[in-house]
Amino acid sequence: MSQIFPIDMTTPAIVLLGVCVLAVLLVISVGAYLALVAPAQQSAARAVNIRLDRMASDMNAFAEGRHAASQVLRQEVVSESLLDQYFQHTTLAKRLTFFLGKAGMSWTAGHFVGLLAGGGLMGLTVGLLFNPLVSVITTICGVMLPLFVVMKSGTGRIQKIETQLPEAVDMLVNSLRAGYSLQAAMQFVGQEVSAPLGPEFLRLYDEQRLGMDMREALQGLADRLNTADGRMLVLAVLIQRETGGNLSEILGTIASVIRERITFRNNLDVLTAESKMSAIVLSLLPVVIYGAISVFNPDYLVPLTATDGGKTALIYAAVSLCIGFLLMKKMSRIEV
Repeated sequence: MSQIFPIDMTTPAIVLLGVCVLAVLLVISVGAYLALVAPAQQSAARAVNIRLDRMASDMNAFAEGRHAASQVLRQEVVSESLLDQYFQHTTLAKRLTFFLGKAGMSWTAGHFVGLLAGGGLMGLTVGLLFNPLVSVITTICGVMLPLFVVMKSGTGRIQKIETQLPEAVDMLVNSLRAGYSLQAAMQFVGQEVSAPLGPEFLRLYDEQRLGMDMREALQGLADRLNTADGRMLVLAVLIQRETGGNLSEILGTIASVIRERITFRNNLDVLTAESKMSAIVLSLLPVVIYGAISVFNPDYLVPLTATDGGKTALIYAAVSLCIGFLLMKKMSRIEV
């Protein structure tokens, strides 16, 4: 496979040319992003606020209900970007919006697609400064970067929710025992518990205040929490609403179960830490050795980088490393 640039890439002129090309493509990418992807939420939010303020001046008696409505409306502000308008009524947009919502991201579907395309373009640009093989790898890395950010954010959000949930359930129990209704207890928890769990309870309270069926609102809460403990809490509330019983007693038992699950999960993480670290070390070791050899004795790697067989072997090694890392991670992951 021939080089993209037939002259010596180590010369200052070629390096300067590559930097200039990268800068131009960066400017083009940023311009395309601002024109096609960047959501015009400020104008939409301003229009929503104007309508709400106008309603408030005529309906002061319903100020509390207007505040609840405003919170829900501001969460569902419609983006006016071109990509969002294109994807607005597609199944892909709904799935991406749900996926981003579970991760706690404020990005829209068009925003996320634009980031994927921009990451791939930047990866391709950087890779073409070296050779086609590198461009394939950098393009894949560029496309995967936004996805990795979303998945990392979702994992961190779930961990925070699992940590906050026992305290939130205890607050629900104490509120119910103090004479609060379930809806008022949900509002109290939403106001007292910090993000990311608190806003979800406030959204549940706002939705049922606006007329949404309580069952549907609770199911939406379970979907947004995206945890086994959250689904267990919602299921207990739904069953109690159908069959009756002492809800505070049931929730107290659930809080105890959640705490025991968290303790067991922490102990399990300690026991599997060695396997997880082994997967990381064994996967990074060939990459580190390759980098060290390329720095101290680059001629030794010429058969790998200058021949078709060597490039094929590099691709096979990279794919094998990724598959082995994923398999070892899966073996060390135990669902609780």
